[in-house]
Amino acid sequence: MGACSSHELEGLEKKLTSLPTPSEFEGAKVRLSHLVMIGDVTPSTAKVWVKVPISGKWELKLQTKPFNIDDSQLQDERMIFVKYLEAEVSLTFCFECDDLKENTTYFYSVSLQGATNVALNSDKSCHFCTAKSNYDSISVAFFSCHDPFSGNNDFEPGAWHSMSKLADDLDLIIGGGDQIYLDSNEPGITDFWVFLRDNQNLFYDQFVDSKGSFREHDFRIYMVQIIRQYYLIYWNDQNMSHIFGRVPSYMIWNDHEIMDGWGSLTLKEKVEVLKLPSLKTGGIPIEDESLLANMVEISFQACAQVYNEFQHCRNPTAKKYLPIQDNPTGFAWDYSYNRGSQYQFYTLDMRGNHDCTAASDRLLGRGQHERMLQWLDTSITKETEAIFITSPVPFVHWSSIVELSVHFMKSLKDDLMDAWSHPSNHVERDKILAAFFYISNLYSIPIVILSGDVHCVSAYTLTDKKKFPNARIINITSSAITRKPCAAQATNAFHAKGYMKTRENDGKGVSRLTNIHCEQNFAKSGVNNFAVVKAERKSISCTFHWVEKSRGKLKQSTVKF
Repeated sequence: MGACSSHELEGLEKKLTSLPTPSEFEGAKVRLSHLVMIGDVTPSTAKVWVKVPISGKWELKLQTKPFNIDDSQLQDERMIFVKYLEAEVSLTFCFECDDLKENTTYFYSVSLQGATNVALNSDKSCHFCTAKSNYDSISVAFFSCHDPFSGNNDFEPGAWHSMSKLADDLDLIIGGGDQIYLDSNEPGITDFWVFLRDNQNLFYDQFVDSKGSFREHDFRIYMVQIIRQYYLIYWNDQNMSHIFGRVPSYMIWNDHEIMDGWGSLTLKEKVEVLKLPSLKTGGIPIEDESLLANMVEISFQACAQVYNEFQHCRNPTAKKYLPIQDNPTGFAWDYSYNRGSQYQFYTLDMRGNHDCTAASDRLLGRGQHERMLQWLDTSITKETEAIFITSPVPFVHWSSIVELSVHFMKSLKDDLMDAWSHPSNHVERDKILAAFFYISNLYSIPIVILSGDVHCVSAYTLTDKKKFPNARIINITSSAITRKPCAAQATNAFHAKGYMKTRENDGKGVSRLTNIHCEQNFAKSGVNNFAVVKAERKSISCTFHWVEKSRGKLKQSTVKF
């Protein structure tokens, strides 16, 4: 996506009158100054993402021994990657390191070239391991829903400390969505959309000229800068820094990186978010709905740009440099990767092309369905031991009682339409599950679906003994790692067990039972948590880790499938 120059940013800040500058926005909150995150690794490559504190020419150095020992003999094998960083890319960059050795520990140092006293990471804990070509087993940590404020002014550490202790035991980490909350509960931190709504007269004065023309470019530059502040505030956590600087991580966005219910709202409903019940700052609210719609769309483009800067650029991509257009509509955010031929991974994007008004394929879009089916056909072989699918929203979690609640709680409309279980998504859900069951049955391998979103914990086994007797699908949901969880009593509203229902005529017809049976294996709510899934050949187990709020104790429970 097109980045704005530092001169444009400086010029824009000089023009700002009543709106806060990026540094003034949530000025009391402490920002992340620097961070290193290990992204996608293969047996010969690694992505190393950095956030640096100041502009300049920065070096990433890799070597196979720690930096704080006599390394005179390592000069020939030390690898150095250099990038000049300016504020135009929020002082972030993803180094792409080639020609690495398989299954090798690399120690790293990030330093400002020519300034020996400006080094971000160079101690013994700063290292990662490249992937192997073959795996007998694998250990995967999964988390979602990182909102350390959740209505409070204090930073809630959640379960990060517990996860950070497991760094040496994990092969990789998956972030299943909502790694930040633009629409966090106030007063803990400003809601991005409330900020835009309550100050829309100031935005109008700032970005609409005397002829009534909307200065879209300047508006987008400002939105990008504000959204970056959320990442810098949300990711300012020592335990997060420790584990992401050690273990390769893969991430996908969900709605809260954009707007609550994004994709399950019509354009009219998105515009309604910006309509004012009252004005905090005085003036006349914007009545031009086309202008409000444009503000929403450009804000989405800004969200996508910053998501790419902080998260997606570390994911596997088909090309070395990701060619993202200024308008992200239609862009393929889904991706695949592997650990050897034994363990195959696919990450679904449920927001980038989610459109509840589409005629079909409303959650994923037709293109993503076709890519995934092709991947299943070409990547899964007789050597595959297990498949891992990241689906930010679970296939099975809430009971049908929750689905009926929309009739008396209209505010749940978008949350329910986000779900695979919503009648409007049944055709799409049934199609993708049919593909999963077919592949699982064909190779007699488990498919593990990892999900977040719902602020609770659950695990289900899905079987279809009639059509696919050798198939086994497991849906594990872990949410939230720091976000205020649902009440403990929410487990009463979970899907217990029984056959999955589908509604005919694209969700408008009669409801009938399918052949898919859902068995509940685990259920918990009211706790911050994460999950560690272990695969040993075709055997799958999951250990749920959580923090008991009342006592602050760390607890865990293991489920074998």
